[in-house]
Amino acid sequence: MNDQAPVRRRTVRVNEISTARMNDEKTQSQYQPYKDAAWGLVNHWYPALFSEELPEQAVEGIQIAGIPILLRRAAGKLYAIKDQCVHRGVRLSAKPTCFNDTSITCWYHGFNFDLASGVLNTIVANPDSKLIGKTGVTTYPVEEIAGMIFVFVREDDFPLEDVPPLAHDLPVRFPENNERFPHPLWPDAPGILDEGAVALGLHRTGQSNWRIACENGFDNAHILVHKDNAIVHAMDWVLPLGIVPDHEEPISLIEDEDGPKGMMQWLFTDRWKPILENPDLGLKIEGANSRFYRIGPKIMSSSTNGMFQ
Repeated sequence: MNDQAPVRRRTVRVNEISTARMNDEKTQSQYQPYKDAAWGLVNHWYPALFSEELPEQAVEGIQIAGIPILLRRAAGKLYAIKDQCVHRGVRLSAKPTCFNDTSITCWYHGFNFDLASGVLNTIVANPDSKLIGKTGVTTYPVEEIAGMIFVFVREDDFPLEDVPPLAHDLPVRFPENNERFPHPLWPDAPGILDEGAVALGLHRTGQSNWRIACENGFDNAHILVHKDNAIVHAMDWVLPLGIVPDHEEPISLIEDEDGPKGMMQWLFTDRWKPILENPDLGLKIEGANSRFYRIGPKIMSSSTNGMFQ
């Protein structure tokens, strides 16, 4: 069990601005990698597909963090390579051409790439080319866990030996971290890496910049969007207008050297105060049945486009 205490960057009085929180050049520099990541953060593990979406002999082209990736399952093995031929840059997945279980061939000019190494094996119309064995496409580590396929989306020059375990890009696990993050309402729910665990769900394309999707989860003012929800009204639930910090550390930063990195909100504790009334607008929550509007700890991995919950 990791007994490391949550990292605290600063101590300030609640709802007051100190010089440590000023939006100056030094503060902005901490966010430069985030600002530069126009298509998302690379060199991290990402969920790519559900296992059932890639049956035997199937080929799927996806894009994560702006990088085109081809996934193939052949002879019981999973492969992930860059979905972009080094010759003319076309998508290999546009017309999958597979002559065996260990390679894929570009349908345009016949460049054949090894699925495991990405190296150019041969060229259909020029098997004696001097390019063979000297060029290729980037490969990506891939793992299949709990009915999901994860891909480590790396830069072309990111060393394979530096790829971290999948667990480093997943939320912290409970009950292993109960003492570190004590909370009476956070259940000891199974994690994706637990034996016998199966992940069910859906994925869809959001019509927005990825940053907005990530930031919205931590912006508690978005509770307002649920005020007209049919279930909330049918069950007469007490849904706050919002919640505001009532503690110097309502969100903990997780920066384990050998483990997950991200942020965690201390929801449903005295670190947050629900807002049930706004006199200026004549708004008051009248629901009769108390209910948590979200269950479980909210943890944002540094890699994900959204959140694992």
